[in-house]
Amino acid sequence: MSRAYTRITNGAVSVGNDWIERCRSEFLCKTVELRQKLPGGYVEWVEAPAADLRLELDGTPLRLELAGPPEWSESYDSLGATVTARWPGAGWAVAVHTTALHENPALVKTVEVANLGQAAFRLTGVAVEMLALRRDGAGVLTDGLSRRSESALWETEERAAAVELRGHGRLGLLLGLEHGGRFELFDPDPAHCALALPAPVAVAPGKRTRLPRSFVIPYSGDPGMTASGKLAELLRLLRDQERREREQAADTA
Repeated sequence: MSRAYTRITNGAVSVGNDWIERCRSEFLCKTVELRQKLPGGYVEWVEAPAADLRLELDGTPLRLELAGPPEWSESYDSLGATVTARWPGAGWAVAVHTTALHENPALVKTVEVANLGQAAFRLTGVAVEMLALRRDGAGVLTDGLSRRSESALWETEERAAAVELRGHGRLGLLLGLEHGGRFELFDPDPAHCALALPAPVAVAPGKRTRLPRSFVIPYSGDPGMTASGKLAELLRLLRDQERREREQAADTA
């Protein structure tokens, strides 16, 4: 069985599996590399290092970099390997978990926000994933992966869109949200793709909320085959994990 892995070394934090690897700056938590692995090499998807999370609290941008370097940790289970970055703030805390699956090509990102204050706040602007991807490609795919365009701003209940490169034998990434949302694919920001939540999220005092998970799945060939195979498998795994977590919470209540 293939095994996912993590590495924290020399100012870099990596998580990956047999298909894809993501590397962040240890100090700034910016994504600096996103490599799709191929026989004999890889394709680098990141055009430039960039912050990969956007949060607004009651309309004010939450600047994680002002809270200092995150605290990093690693963990492993039967599903995959995870790196976690944690920031404690003034009245809030943020944790970002990135999991590479053992037997599925996906990278899954989970963002948790805790309210440590005495009053409720709202997350009024949230992009759980942001990537400064290459644009030397064949475009983005939306609407069931059937509509091709150079860029797209797409709000939907569908789970995934795709970004493809040109001249690489139809090489691409599925970008997804487990419950759908707003796909900002080089639009309105031509330098980034972002996976955003369309509505504010309320967080009560003393409570922690887990935002809908995002994922990246590399593919070559027909993205529809990946969507009906690996994407469907991933969504099933996430549902099973969520069910187990609810059952464990009920047992300890």
